[in-house]
Amino acid sequence: MRPTERERGENPPATLPERFPASLSDRFISLLWNVGEIVVQLEMVFSHVLDRTRLRRALDSILDVEPVLGCRWIPSSPYPYWERLPLDRRENLTLLEDERAYEAYRNSPVDPRVGPALHGGLLSLPGGDRLILKFAHEATDAGGANECAALLGTIYTTLGEGREGTPKPIISGTRSLRSVLKRVPWNAYPRTLAEAWEDFRLFSKRAPIYNPFERGEPSGCRFLFREFSAERVRRISSAGKTVQATINDLFLTAFLRALAKARHGDPSRIVTATTVDLRKWYLPEGTPSRICNLSALEFIEMKIGLSESFSETLRRIRRIMEKKKRGLIGLNFAGWLPIAKFANHNLMTKVILHTKRHMERDRRVIPLFTNLGAIPEETLSFDGPPLLARVIPPGVYPPWLCFGLSGYKGSITLSAGTTPEACSTVESLWERMEEELPL
Repeated sequence: MRPTERERGENPPATLPERFPASLSDRFISLLWNVGEIVVQLEMVFSHVLDRTRLRRALDSILDVEPVLGCRWIPSSPYPYWERLPLDRRENLTLLEDERAYEAYRNSPVDPRVGPALHGGLLSLPGGDRLILKFAHEATDAGGANECAALLGTIYTTLGEGREGTPKPIISGTRSLRSVLKRVPWNAYPRTLAEAWEDFRLFSKRAPIYNPFERGEPSGCRFLFREFSAERVRRISSAGKTVQATINDLFLTAFLRALAKARHGDPSRIVTATTVDLRKWYLPEGTPSRICNLSALEFIEMKIGLSESFSETLRRIRRIMEKKKRGLIGLNFAGWLPIAKFANHNLMTKVILHTKRHMERDRRVIPLFTNLGAIPEETLSFDGPPLLARVIPPGVYPPWLCFGLSGYKGSITLSAGTTPEACSTVESLWERMEEELPL
């Protein structure tokens, strides 16, 4: 049931535009629709019961506070845009009956063309509630999902304190990459062009890239999880201190070595992509950023021999990542922006589909290892923090592969979404990763 105007606490602001331009990042994400179910999810498990009426009001209100979330995606050419939904088409809370329904909801896609761009699913259990937020990736990435969940919790808690009203809509500022690029000096752009050229050379190589998956027909996604306790994470982290390796370096090393050993080659050419949260690297602490896509990809290519030890591979990964961090990490795309910004969307779609077909045919699909970040415990509260929280990456169809790493309260969740037929391959890779990681 939709909240009435009285329940909402205030009418939706009349000043909100009916349309919002799509950023270049939004447009790029929208081109990946046939790679998988491109949805970012944030899952929370509570020890207490959530107030359904308050939660429904909070979920409805945030569609006005972050107006793009209350929109549907219009993939028109030459330039797509976001269109605001009328009140009677914004219902975005689903009450789930049991764990089977909850899992089915988690596995379900979100169609951004229908909207809204944010949906929530609530399951009530004797020990507490589970809440899952589903974001159309065209609207935001993992960093934005974290910010949105914190804002949603603030609205929910405020409503519980008897205070009406919601924060004002965030319509100033930008959802585009300009928030990052304006902090980059012009004399640095030649370096981004050089890095973009290196990426182009990597993609243009005809040699196959090892991937453990065979191409299959899309049959929906199932999500798999592997938990690492805070104590286990501390032990893993301490093993990398001698080379000043981050926890991401350690898991990335285990991932690459698991791929190399599954290949049974010596040495194996391994290529992977990993994500960079541009908020972390280029926006000053405390700078407000809107719900948007501010992530980029960095590519790693290396050969790993079966006789090479974990420590040796870790040191190599550490050197590679340190070199990237000393430069303009994540900005290798900047050299292509002048072309991409004004490209016709239909033309971009055809180019991406053509590239995808050739990558799959020539066995040059690059696996993705994405660090979804640590969820700040101090900012996430719905009358109290959740016991467990994790961000879940998009599910993809083989031969595409995406593993995600999410942290909360010192623990880490490794997750992946793939077709039911490929689940055993994912589990096998995870077993190899566990064998590689320090005990």
